Order: sequence, then C-alpha cells, then structure tokens
Amino acid sequence: MIQSKNEQDEINALKKEELQEEQFWKGYSNKLKEQIKTEDIFEEVQNFKLLKTKEKNNFFKKILKTLGF
Repeated sequence: MIQSKNEQDEINALKKEELQEEQFWKGYSNKLKEQIKTEDIFEEVQNFKLLKTKEKNNFFKKILKTLGF
C-alpha cells in the first residue's frame, strides 16, 4: 500500500500525539502513586505518634494510681 507524503506525515503526527498522551498519563499515574505513598507514610507516622502518646498517658496513670492519686 503506497501512501502519499501528506498521509504519512499525518500518521506520524498522530503516533507522536498518542505517545505524548501516553507519557503524560504515565507521569500523572506515577505522581499519583507517589502522593498516595506519601499520604500512607504520613498516616502511619500519625498513628505511631498517637499510640506512643496513649502509652505515655497510661504509664503516667499507672504511676499516679500507684502513688494513690
């Protein structure tokens, strides 16, 4: 099948456009994955801090209870 120069240029332009769009969405997907990962890490740190605070409060409650307060 013989194609004219214009048809071939048009096909190449469409392929290039598709590739650019694919790369855009791939980059967007990677950024979204990184954001989710960052949010998960933040949530884990917050949960850890909360757990440590509860443990510290329980420790002091036990000490006060032992001292009779």
